[in-house]
Amino acid sequence: MRKIFGNRDNSKKAENRTPSGTAQATDVDKRNLSLRNYSVVATIMFIVLALIVNIVFDQMLGNKLKWDWTGNKMYSIGDVTEEIIGSLKYDVEVIGLFSEDSQYYSYYADLIPMLEEYVSKSNGKITLDFVDPDLNPELLKRIDPQDVVKPSIGSFVVFCETTGKLKSLSQGDLYSFETTQYYETVMTGIIAEQSLSGAIRYVQSETTPVIYFTSGHDEIDHASQYQTMVSLMTNSNYEVKSLELLGVEAIPEDCTILIMADPRKDITANERGMIEEWLQKGGSLMIMSSFNTVEFPELNQLLEEFNIEISADRLRDEAPDNQYQQDMYSMRANAPAGLVTASAIDRYTLVLNARRINRLMNERDWVQVETILNTSEQGVAEVNGNTEETSAQAVQNIALLSEHSGWLDGDTVKDPARVLVYGSSDIFREDIIQAFGTNLYNPTLFYNSISWLAGDVEDDNLMISPKVPVSYAITSGSSTTIVVTAVIVMLVLPLALLIMALAVYRKRKHL
Repeated sequence: MRKIFGNRDNSKKAENRTPSGTAQATDVDKRNLSLRNYSVVATIMFIVLALIVNIVFDQMLGNKLKWDWTGNKMYSIGDVTEEIIGSLKYDVEVIGLFSEDSQYYSYYADLIPMLEEYVSKSNGKITLDFVDPDLNPELLKRIDPQDVVKPSIGSFVVFCETTGKLKSLSQGDLYSFETTQYYETVMTGIIAEQSLSGAIRYVQSETTPVIYFTSGHDEIDHASQYQTMVSLMTNSNYEVKSLELLGVEAIPEDCTILIMADPRKDITANERGMIEEWLQKGGSLMIMSSFNTVEFPELNQLLEEFNIEISADRLRDEAPDNQYQQDMYSMRANAPAGLVTASAIDRYTLVLNARRINRLMNERDWVQVETILNTSEQGVAEVNGNTEETSAQAVQNIALLSEHSGWLDGDTVKDPARVLVYGSSDIFREDIIQAFGTNLYNPTLFYNSISWLAGDVEDDNLMISPKVPVSYAITSGSSTTIVVTAVIVMLVLPLALLIMALAVYRKRKHL
């Protein structure tokens, strides 16, 4: 009986609690509903407020307050450019040949802040405008009256009315592209600052030095094999041309530097005499010759006056620290301090398939010879490329320069003759520069070499490096590793997050 009564009491208590519990649950549901409605309204109000503030901020201060958050400051100008535009002598116009409401303007939208920075930091010397030449045909008549440059719609032009010089910049001059293995064209870098600053220097200068690449001796096609180096020269106010030595009687008077890029045939006696005569007037010569079985008796007779000789010996470096990927013939060369390299840079110049460049011992006061590149103390020269017949381990010369002041007369000849000989033509090859960029000293070495040959003072050595976008793509590892990683990132992780979300949802649903 006591047990029965006990159950009845509990039932009554339960009955008494039920209405009260239901009321409490109803109150909780109402509070949850109110909180949910409040959260939704608050979220909507926050989004609307953020949009309004963003629009007002952009309209009032958007052009004044902008930041470049990209890696390497891809859309900003650097110190070298600021130095260039801060010391302009003449006014310069930068004109986009399209209207501001065209598709071209949208394409270049990321570059517009950079262009505006050129204007703001030029002390009023640079102006920026956008003009549709179809609607304003008088523009092209003014900046290109002889119809020589022929700039196209959708490009930029840099013009200086004082000098009358014009430079046209297309998309390929502002961005660098490459084609992937799937035949997709992707942007690999921003070269707008290089091109724009180079164009400004070009139109400002009243004279343009000319660099000639020789042909007729099976030389490298510089336009394709040295594309980046050619771009570097044109952006540094040099004009690049080709010269067939066999078809001329004299080196052109406008030639500042003559370059022989990996000749596979020796020059003739007549060509040697022609180059000698030009050098005696203060000319500058660069020769790049990778190892091969060709001998150069005429070319060496020319170089003998400068105490330099192109040998028939192949170089290797047996020091592991000076090898690239454990290959003795792929050398990480040393660049001693001197006329071309201000401070020594060791093991940051990649040299492939190199021959030894000999320094002759015919010492003369008016000839100054200096090492540009060499091996480590474990460098070895293979005589005529024979791996069994080698020199002892020692520092071997990969590149030498020579300055000859013996022909100076202070009247007709005011500049010394300059010669620079590299024992490798691959050192500045396009695929190497594209693969490593400024992580190597190679491109800067080329720039410094050209500057020295042209007689530029150190303050004029204004090299602007291309800006490469930061990439998070997987560039190493096997194809299996890449596939597994892709599956984990694209399938496994999202699926795991979905399962966790469903588990949390079910748990909160039954609370």
